[in-house]
Amino acid sequence: MTTASTPVPARAHGERVHARSAGFWADWRTVALRALRLTWRDPEAFGPALAIPLFFFVVNVGALQAFVESGSRFPPGFDYKAFQLPVAVVFAVTGISRAQALVTDIQDGYLDRLLLTPVRRGTLLLGLMTADFVLILALATPVMLLGLALGIHVATGVGGVLMFIAMAGFWGLGFTGFPYAIALRTGNPSAARMAASTVLVS
Repeated sequence: MTTASTPVPARAHGERVHARSAGFWADWRTVALRALRLTWRDPEAFGPALAIPLFFFVVNVGALQAFVESGSRFPPGFDYKAFQLPVAVVFAVTGISRAQALVTDIQDGYLDRLLLTPVRRGTLLLGLMTADFVLILALATPVMLLGLALGIHVATGVGGVLMFIAMAGFWGLGFTGFPYAIALRTGNPSAARMAASTVLVS
């Protein structure tokens, strides 16, 4: 602690001043929070990803439920809504990625400026993927709630619902690596967008 009676020693002429790292967790949290703020400001990044699966889930159930459940190919008590719910969730969470935002940071020079700071390199990508994971959970939850509202029964209760959403989150997170790899390799937003679309189609 420095007081008035203890003067601060002057630095020698030409001595380098190095910035001190804030630590891994602080860097991770800072990058993730920035990515989340940018995500919520861009509804195009998640609006269609939520609206389209909800739309097709309702249409498929409304158009095909009576036909499928009345047939003899499935056992008695077969719930077509429960069969379609995982399809809608996977459709909602697959291909979600901030890779295009990463390309924008590369082109704008923001990533280069970050690399000049003492921020840990791994957190630059890990923070973006954390924001992706939160967004994926936010997309899977409304689809799951719609299924419950339509009368789907989850045998394992609330714990099963939470586990299902968590599994959807890790599923979507597993596919985010492809767009990020393309984004870092090419620095091209079109290539990153194409990679995310290819993952979604496949």
